[in-house]
Amino acid sequence: MSQSVNLNQPESLDGKTALHAATTQENNELVRFLIQNNCKINAEDREGKTALFEAIKSRNKAVVRDLVAAGGVIKAPQNEITSLLLKCVFFPFLRKLFKNSEIFQWGQKWGP
Repeated sequence: MSQSVNLNQPESLDGKTALHAATTQENNELVRFLIQNNCKINAEDREGKTALFEAIKSRNKAVVRDLVAAGGVIKAPQNEITSLLLKCVFFPFLRKLFKNSEIFQWGQKWGP
């Protein structure tokens, strides 16, 4: 008997999907698997954070590149975006990433 699995189903009450969990756990192979199997790249958890935000926060370059290539955008509460932008001063690969403004989106309820 074959059963389908919803890759976008939140795993817990915090609204994190399998992609959020794989990103946070720095499981690069699982992130690639999920992307290849059409998971929702820009799914937001209950706080409005996307997996790309989590990957940048953990400074995982490989996952950041994979998510950006798959169309990932950065969404998170404004105070956390500000913290992330400050990190750009210290991490050159983040400065390059932010030059591509298409990946940076303010969350609707957290807009500027």
